[in-house]
Amino acid sequence: MPLRVTLLAAFPHEREREITDTLVELLISTVHRIGARAEKKVTEQLVNAFK
Repeated sequence: MPLRVTLLAAFPHEREREITDTLVELLISTVHRIGARAEKKVTEQLVNAFK
């Protein structure tokens, strides 16, 4: 019985870590895409300004 309780307590903890890791990866990916899009826009504006 104590082993079962321990395993039942460990599962939500591990699942919470997995969810947190996934959310952090999603946030990093989103920030990267925003940065890449902003960089492309600035580059296009600079090219148009030099034309």
